[in-house]
Amino acid sequence: MSDNVIFDKLNEILRVSLRDPERPAWIMLSLYGIGETAIFCAFAEAFLKEHGHAVTMVLTPKLAPVAQFYQHRFHRILVASDEIIATFLKSGFIKHDRFDLDYPMEAHTSGFGFEFSDGISHLFKWPGRGGISAIDLARFVFRLPWNSRLERPTIPPEWELEAKSYANKVGLIPGRSVVLFPLNNTCPMYSLDFWNGVADRLIKNGYKVFSNGLGLIPGRGREPLVINGAVPIDLPIQLGLSFCKLAGRVIIGSNGMQCFMTMLASKDIDITVLLAVPSKIPPAAINFSRGMADHPLNSVPSSQSMQYQFPEAALQIKSNEFVVPFDAGPDELAHLAKVVADNDASDAACFKRYETNGKLFLEEHAHWLRELF
Repeated sequence: MSDNVIFDKLNEILRVSLRDPERPAWIMLSLYGIGETAIFCAFAEAFLKEHGHAVTMVLTPKLAPVAQFYQHRFHRILVASDEIIATFLKSGFIKHDRFDLDYPMEAHTSGFGFEFSDGISHLFKWPGRGGISAIDLARFVFRLPWNSRLERPTIPPEWELEAKSYANKVGLIPGRSVVLFPLNNTCPMYSLDFWNGVADRLIKNGYKVFSNGLGLIPGRGREPLVINGAVPIDLPIQLGLSFCKLAGRVIIGSNGMQCFMTMLASKDIDITVLLAVPSKIPPAAINFSRGMADHPLNSVPSSQSMQYQFPEAALQIKSNEFVVPFDAGPDELAHLAKVVADNDASDAACFKRYETNGKLFLEEHAHWLRELF
């Protein structure tokens, strides 16, 4: 099918379904990425304050609940098929340099030409260089002031009730349960042996352990894991935040769901983040090109760390981040499984961001980071 035919079809969808003839609006599309979608939604209030008018969100069925946490900020929340949104975003129909009302734009920094290949968001890898965080990159591409504030998600009461009902059904012990998120589309996944070690240690420590089985993107060759002693659960996005608040603790890799959970900025969830790096950082990690989960980009702990990527939210939560090489040997992984389960911040694997004066970055900059959330 020629570009002209495809573009004609997209123009018709835009005219009939996405534009509102009664009210001009910014049309934001999201195909993938829980975290990226949540970041734009959290900036919706600041976006409207800066640019005016209204915002229409167009999302896949999977991502629609993310926008519904912020439904009071949007003129309309529309659900479209993965195929339609993918055609808008990948056909060349949308120009990266356009920023106009009633014109579709991607609710993701890559939609404005900033993807891994640009390197701008990863300057912090270099010693003594502050660089730009993922959140500041979003401020930049959405043309927001550097001091624009993020907004916490608002959980609809009916979803809170549904989460409590599900928690009762699966036997959750409030405050004494741990939810494992072993699946990951963003970074390398850990072996079943590692997760079995984490679960075994938690159970011995008196916790009820759950393992979430939802979230894998089909076709990437990754399979769900059945973890010994963990109760298997399927947490949709709309129940995830409430369920984890009830549990008290989660153990999760660096990915969109972890970013969204961090955005809740709740002290009710103790978030243990696993930074999946190789045992030896390859030279390509410094001079990388575009890639995804298995790319050298993810070889650098700071590329995954909320202390670097999202410090204004990291300041608000209870969290430890642990560097856990995904290709480590059995003995090292067995040791790290215990460290992670025990949430042992004294171990060398616990990752901390320090300022040049030797103080913790989050503590040193708390006075201005708090104002951003």
